[in-house]
Amino acid sequence: MKENPKAKEAIMAGIRDQLHSPESPYVREAFDRLIKENHSEEDVMKMLGAVLATEMWEMSVQERTFDEAQYIGRLKRLPDMSWLDE
Repeated sequence: MKENPKAKEAIMAGIRDQLHSPESPYVREAFDRLIKENHSEEDVMKMLGAVLATEMWEMSVQERTFDEAQYIGRLKRLPDMSWLDE
């Protein structure tokens, strides 16, 4: 699938916002943990972006609201992304 630069930037902007928001401390926790595990900042942002993009896509397709517990669970599993195959 061809990458959409505008969609990618929107997802990255969302992650940057979440990193600084008191409403989503779990995103900062995942970021800090992955950096401590020696992943590059670029790779960490891509992983976090994949989790956010998946949640947004599922919300759209399944016509549901944000599932915070699922989102947090996926962040905690990073860098394991086997949930994409579930």
